[in-house]
Amino acid sequence: MPKIFHFCIIVISSLSVLVGCGANSTSNTDVELSPTFIVEGSEIQGIEGKIAIFPSEFIAEQTNKYLWHFWGVGDESFEFRVEAIDIQTGEKINPFPLDVPTKVLPSPLRGAEATSPSSVTLPKSGIWQLDAYVNEELFGSIIVEVN
Repeated sequence: MPKIFHFCIIVISSLSVLVGCGANSTSNTDVELSPTFIVEGSEIQGIEGKIAIFPSEFIAEQTNKYLWHFWGVGDESFEFRVEAIDIQTGEKINPFPLDVPTKVLPSPLRGAEATSPSSVTLPKSGIWQLDAYVNEELFGSIIVEVN
């Protein structure tokens, strides 16, 4: 009987330590920021040849203007929206101050087939994933750092 008792104590203690370690884990070291690259003299951030944003600097709680660039979308207009996800907490928000999808018309610039200006606000610093949807389908994700 004492051997079983000691075994149970060891198992319960081990499980408590493992559960405790996992509960406070907020590491986001597996997430890499989307690369920046130069297109026609401008540094933009995103997925080269697919989707990118200019400029690539984000400041928490500040609404700033950005220009989204799209490649591979064809020459017809489309609906565009973004869902921002805080990597650390999983919180999802609409980063556009106006809560409506944006209609994007073909407007080539910097080699992209279409571009769309928008205002973006991210509420706090950290790493954010910007999921871009074209006609309600995920088109690409850009991982940015917010200061």
